Amino acid sequence: MHMNSDPRRRWYRPGPSRSRGFVKLMLARSAGIHVASSLLLASLALSLAPSPAGADPRRLADSTWTDSWKLPNGLRVVTRDIRGAAGVAMTVAYGFGSDQDPTSREGWASLLAYVDFLSAAGEYPERTLDELASSRPLGWRIEVGPRYTRLTEVAKTEQLPGVLHQMALRLRQAAPSAKVLAAARKAVQAELAQNYRDNLANALHYGVPSVATADSGAALRYAGGKGVDGAALPDVQAAIRTWYVPAKAVLSLAGNLSGSGIDVRRVIANEFGSIPAGSPAAFPPAAPMHPAVRIVDRAELARPAGVVAILAPALSDTAHPSFFLHALLAGSSVTRRWGRTEWIPSPFQYSLLDEPELVRFYPPVTPSDVDSSRIREEYREGLLALSQSTISFEEYRDLLDSVRWLLGGPLNANLRRRSRADSGVLAAISTTSAMRALWGSDEFWSSYLARFSAIDHPAFARWISYFFDPERQVQLIFVPPFLHKKG
Repeated sequence: MHMNSDPRRRWYRPGPSRSRGFVKLMLARSAGIHVASSLLLASLALSLAPSPAGADPRRLADSTWTDSWKLPNGLRVVTRDIRGAAGVAMTVAYGFGSDQDPTSREGWASLLAYVDFLSAAGEYPERTLDELASSRPLGWRIEVGPRYTRLTEVAKTEQLPGVLHQMALRLRQAAPSAKVLAAARKAVQAELAQNYRDNLANALHYGVPSVATADSGAALRYAGGKGVDGAALPDVQAAIRTWYVPAKAVLSLAGNLSGSGIDVRRVIANEFGSIPAGSPAAFPPAAPMHPAVRIVDRAELARPAGVVAILAPALSDTAHPSFFLHALLAGSSVTRRWGRTEWIPSPFQYSLLDEPELVRFYPPVTPSDVDSSRIREEYREGLLALSQSTISFEEYRDLLDSVRWLLGGPLNANLRRRSRADSGVLAAISTTSAMRALWGSDEFWSSYLARFSAIDHPAFARWISYFFDPERQVQLIFVPPFLHKKG
């Protein structure tokens, strides 16, 4: 995945296909690996690890500064000062999402996010999605995933105090109205229809978790949007007061903080520190997932399309850094082998910080495929090619260099350069920093980054049996009805 030259359209206009995570951006240019020095990589990991909780701001090798702390009301704060950046991206993230939608209220978490983002707060009036194009020209984003909600705004450096003030007021006293609720409902229903029905790539992406959790009707319920039809304003107001509180939140800032001329810690303490904490909540566990195959008729299709998803190890598993690296190698390999199709813009997706449970592959299928045999065969062939190849040390080094920022390490030279003009890069840094804080402590990610960087001999052969194990695979296949009946 690369970032579009217009980050507002790519990242911050509401739409179904924009919140798929950031790993695609960092795909390696090649697959295969030559032995690297474990001592060298281990020392690199130690020098690049993020600072432990409660420590003073830390300067990384890319000349950026990271900091993290917690306010007395439970709000966790993470910052990354990127001097000379295009502005500042500010994200408030909460540890709940669509997995916590109540029964018969599919889309509830998304509705709350839109209502909260658009509501009046203090002296600031309610706003519309169209107005955000002028008030936040550098970008904005409303994102709801299975277990997270993220609200991001990007502003010029000199606007930082004002935007922080507005964000704090919204966290303190958002005042939803019937007008905002109606606009939010309309936006959410359009987004759900795109995600679960109208856009084929999105429908595969969002549909495969329901196959893994044996909830065969989830896609239909979400696509219909009826779950938000009857949402009453008092219920929405009460839910926002319960869930949108400091004790459940992370505030993440990334950009030219030092250029703002303010004491960021002091301003954040003044703006956010007196907001009532609310009740804390543990980050919800992922819904149990199991191997499964589902074939769905899609009347508008002329040929089949499908996804093979791999159930990943738990993020807390000490082997996960190795799994992550080899998943990236697999993604790079099949991207070169399969390329893009008319329906599927990317043959590989793994959103490490958004949805670490599932790795998605989109093998090509022929017009006559009506079951899972051919898609499984093409998937196996694509990964076998990787297991039989080698990778140069230079290519491996480039892969590590392109991904370490995602885990809390330094930005590579390309991202550092682009941060000076591309607000999408700042948004990616802000949101990924927020997600790391939701998933684990600074110590956890320091250890993860060290394990990731210390892998001295990546070889896909050591993971091939895991990726080929049918007990770790979930398949969703869309076929034209006439082919399915014929088959």
